Amino acid sequence: RQMCIRDSSNAATLITSQISTMPSIRYLHHVLPLIDGESVLDTLLRHNIAINHTCKTGVCRRCIVQAVDGEIPPFSQRTLAQHYRDNNMFMACVCRPDQDMAIAIPATGSYVKASDYRQGIEGK
Repeated sequence: RQMCIRDSSNAATLITSQISTMPSIRYLHHVLPLIDGESVLDTLLRHNIAINHTCKTGVCRRCIVQAVDGEIPPFSQRTLAQHYRDNNMFMACVCRPDQDMAIAIPATGSYVKASDYRQGIEGK
């Protein structure tokens, strides 16, 4: 976006400003804008979308969702076993995307077994 401003001597200056837009989450037919610093889980809950969760810190791994489109921040997959990462799964509670994402919430729930959690830690 550009605009022209004039100083006290009436000289015109062209200013180019970038309009910052927050990323949004697409889920089913919803487009949910994130608030600055908000996690995917917090965004879903703020919009009254039901999702399994308990701790909101990445420990319980109950909020696992799948990215259908968009880049997954690596931190949100850090403790997941490789087969979860390979299938674009991530923890919604610790995911703070800097670009738009489309997600799916698994129909069978999203709990990750402790053995898969250990594989994710030990596989690093």
